[in-house]
Amino acid sequence: MSRILRSVVLAGVASLALTTGAHAAGNASAKIMLHSLTPTTKNVCNRAANVQATCAGYDAGVSNQTLYPTNYHFVYLLVINGSQTEGIAGVQCGIDYNGAALQGVDVDLFFLCATLQFSSTGWPQDGGGNLITWDATTACQVGGNATVGAVAVAGYFYMGAYTPDVMRVTPRPVDGTAKVANCGSVEDIVFAGDDAHTFLGAVGFGPGMQGINPCGRELVLPVETTSWSAVKTLID
Repeated sequence: MSRILRSVVLAGVASLALTTGAHAAGNASAKIMLHSLTPTTKNVCNRAANVQATCAGYDAGVSNQTLYPTNYHFVYLLVINGSQTEGIAGVQCGIDYNGAALQGVDVDLFFLCATLQFSSTGWPQDGGGNLITWDATTACQVGGNATVGAVAVAGYFYMGAYTPDVMRVTPRPVDGTAKVANCGSVEDIVFAGDDAHTFLGAVGFGPGMQGINPCGRELVLPVETTSWSAVKTLID
């Protein structure tokens, strides 16, 4: 993966740079989410960039979405609450749903709204992963507002749900992390261990199937407590 990322950076396209810090840049509070809208043939990518006034504005496309044959859906993969100063130029994640044919969610296609993608493990099928980038010079994503931060539309799934199911964003299977990169190619890991189901988005299909709108939820990192006596033993 690192060889691919280096080539992307050299080509002038922002990518997810390999760093060691858990929160290296200004997108530490960014959220990767899914948002369901009705299919359309006009302004397909840009309409999902119509930023809601608050995080709650995205709730309507998250839970209790209709089943097939009543409706098919465009389910958008979004980055929300990014840094409007540093921008968004990359995202990596995976996808999870019932992969059995004609059961739960069935995805027909994934359409890219960014510049490049590096899909893996069968994307957009269940268990697949993707690394998606925008050109940092011409397409750095800084739009949004002060409440929901920068918003970036990575792409959308054309899909239907035959039986009740939940479609979830997951860590990218290749390396077990979900990340967002700024327009300087510096990344932030936006999930930590078991927090993935809380801080990564989901859409529920069918009556009572609840999704997750992670916008506005803040990730609390564990802090190792210490005392002066404990520190002193390290230098004695």
